Amino acid sequence: MEKDNKKNIIKISIIAGIIVLIILLFIFLTPIVKNYVKQKSFDKEILMIEEASLKITTNEQYKNMAVGNVLSVSLKELLDKKYIKETNNPYTNKPFDAGLNIYITKKDKDEYTARFEYRDNCKYNGSSCLSDAVKSDLKGKSIKYQKGTYYHGTNDEISNNYVWFNGFEYRIMGINSDGSIKMITSLPLVSISWGGEGIVDYSNSYARKWLNILPDDNKLKDEYEGVFYTSLKRPDLIKEYPFCIGKQDPTNETDTTCDVLLNDKVGLLTWWEYVHAGPNKDGTSSYLDIKDRLMFLTGDKREDNKLLLTDYTGSVFMAGDDEKHLSMSLNYGYAVSGLRPVINLIDTVSIASGDGTSTNPFRIVGDESGSQNDLLTSRYIGEYVNIDDDKYRIVSTDKDGNIKIVSDKRVKSTGTSKKDVYTYFDLGSSKENICNTDYPHENCNNKFDISDGSLDYNGGLGHNIGYFLNSEAAKNSFYNSLGEYKKYLTDTPYPLGKWSIGRDYKTVYEGDEVLLKVGMLHYGEMLAGNNLNSSTNTNNYWLITPFNNYEASFISVSGNASNEFPNADGVGVRPVLTLKNDIRITKGDGTLHNPYHISN
Repeated sequence: MEKDNKKNIIKISIIAGIIVLIILLFIFLTPIVKNYVKQKSFDKEILMIEEASLKITTNEQYKNMAVGNVLSVSLKELLDKKYIKETNNPYTNKPFDAGLNIYITKKDKDEYTARFEYRDNCKYNGSSCLSDAVKSDLKGKSIKYQKGTYYHGTNDEISNNYVWFNGFEYRIMGINSDGSIKMITSLPLVSISWGGEGIVDYSNSYARKWLNILPDDNKLKDEYEGVFYTSLKRPDLIKEYPFCIGKQDPTNETDTTCDVLLNDKVGLLTWWEYVHAGPNKDGTSSYLDIKDRLMFLTGDKREDNKLLLTDYTGSVFMAGDDEKHLSMSLNYGYAVSGLRPVINLIDTVSIASGDGTSTNPFRIVGDESGSQNDLLTSRYIGEYVNIDDDKYRIVSTDKDGNIKIVSDKRVKSTGTSKKDVYTYFDLGSSKENICNTDYPHENCNNKFDISDGSLDYNGGLGHNIGYFLNSEAAKNSFYNSLGEYKKYLTDTPYPLGKWSIGRDYKTVYEGDEVLLKVGMLHYGEMLAGNNLNSSTNTNNYWLITPFNNYEASFISVSGNASNEFPNADGVGVRPVLTLKNDIRITKGDGTLHNPYHISN
């Protein structure tokens, strides 16, 4: 009897334990199951909205889109046109905001993709939030200023803040007070005059014009604005932000850069941000220091016609003088230095992949790489392309979808006196009549001339750089070195207008043009700065743009655009090619370490 009672007690205990376990499992699994069901319902709702939005591509506006272009349609428009009856966000049990957008991209001749902006929202899509990863990494290596929390340390200490976004590598700076994520391009994307002569005024500067689409009432607004902004395929992921454009006395320890604010999508660093990013008062050795001449948003409060900059050493002091802050008027050569765009991602962007290191940067959901058989013209400006085992970067696409690319290194040439990466722009009219660098500068040819040469290229005989790059007759020309890739090329116009310090970059479009298969970057063009990334020979290189009637122009190793006589032998060349619009991707992801391979 006693044994039976013990057995019954054991059975009851086991049953009770199972019941408790079932209850616990129910309590534990219920929210997981609910979240799973919500996620499935959310994905289904998003897909329904995106599929409905593709019906609008039958409109003429979408049929005439260039491949790679993106247009947006609002949810309200889909509802008004009865493409969808209603929407429901399973996480809120309310309709989606009718003001939300669906972004439609033309992928191929008759192929479109649609992306509802909530697909990228980390609060709902099941992906990790980039902002959470940044907040976690900021602990122990950040400081607070300008109402945000930002990285503070050396490049070795700050090593998990890399992002690959829209074709460029960025460094995350930190989290703003509104939760948005501040980032800066790792390298400068152009070197141009910051602004016109006179008072430093960022709101009416050439720098702002190059970075943004200007307001309608801005006096600089024209067809050449927004070189950087118009390169973005996902501007919806970037928040309009109040950039600090106030002036600063660099000898004063109080930050006054935020005394004046300007709302824009894109900006630059302030002097204060740069100086306080690392351990040294001169700004050197921080994760933002790239040993280059860079221009800030910030004017010098002591003299309203001067701009604060860094020198080629990365210091905010004049090279060789650790007491004199680098502050220059806008008609001085230093004020034609590098621009590193700063953007602020919205706080809901999601991590698609990566760990934030330089070799495996974060990628953002909705900003993924191209795939095999995608048209190259659909891809991002800044991405890398392989040409005969050399890396090139996408500079732009024209209205017909042709793709301009630039070499990411200075190429070796033949026939010059040094027989390495140095290439004369033009030695002069002949070996006997070389360019005279004293007034009246006789025989100085600053024009890119593809007919100036004969037989094999020989810079020592006065052959022009245009002949070296384009000649079909010269066996040792750059064009003939391209082999099978020659069939991928098409002619494109290159502007030959002059530029000068303190003037708008639009002047390069006000001169003649020349049709070329192989050219060079022009002043003010995307990537016409000190940004060679895949090679160590990052010294001076020529631009196609003449500076004046007898001098050519170049980008210096220090980071600024400058002028030089065409017979200078310390300058190299980065060839620019234009690929036909039918080129397709065969493999790769468009990054530095895995460039796209292509075929037609």
